[in-house]
Amino acid sequence: MLFDPLPVALGASTGKIVFGSMMIGKFKGFASLKKFFTVAIAVYIAGRMVKDPKNKKMVAIAAVTGTVIQLVLGIAIDIVLVNLTLDDFDTIPGLPESVYFIKGFEAVNDLLFTGVLFCLLPTVYMVPRLHGKIEPLMGMRPRGSQKPTDDKTITPKVFVSCVLGFLAAFGGDYLAAKGLSLADGEGSLLSNTFFVVTIVLVLVGFAVFLWVRQIRERRKPSYGSEG
Repeated sequence: MLFDPLPVALGASTGKIVFGSMMIGKFKGFASLKKFFTVAIAVYIAGRMVKDPKNKKMVAIAAVTGTVIQLVLGIAIDIVLVNLTLDDFDTIPGLPESVYFIKGFEAVNDLLFTGVLFCLLPTVYMVPRLHGKIEPLMGMRPRGSQKPTDDKTITPKVFVSCVLGFLAAFGGDYLAAKGLSLADGEGSLLSNTFFVVTIVLVLVGFAVFLWVRQIRERRKPSYGSEG
């Protein structure tokens, strides 16, 4: 909400995989793609919803919406995956209802506790107070200081990107359910090759982001210019 939503979304999802899975030895291979893309989509949409970080009402709505998006995408993937991988899913009495109830209860629990306590309240408190203070330290313009180039939250390009991300998340979970392993990180840091490649890709992506941002800054008028 304070910075450009796209690099923040990719950075948050990458950090969740690296520090939340790889560094503690619980990387799940293809199954981690679900967490990566669902987090990226949720953070990206939530960031695009906020045009003025000092608008606490919109910040609160975006924080809750981002949490709901991540939960809904995860539930949708799990339910579709169960239907595809379990042959007797529809024929066993009470099994579909049990799966739907468990997933729904889990989503409501995560929304009420994780979404409110660790997302909504800190975000509403911190975002307006950090706005305009932290961005200059990182060489960035505060959001809302100039007219946004795109007022719409969901554009055709954004919609297509989110759909592709959802399909990639589902594909990774489906491959994991079929027993295909990208790397075995259980009980270890991870294979060195995959870890190095991941870090290199992150650094390359960050370098490209800085390069694009520098080009955009050169094209923008300075603070003291007219028009």
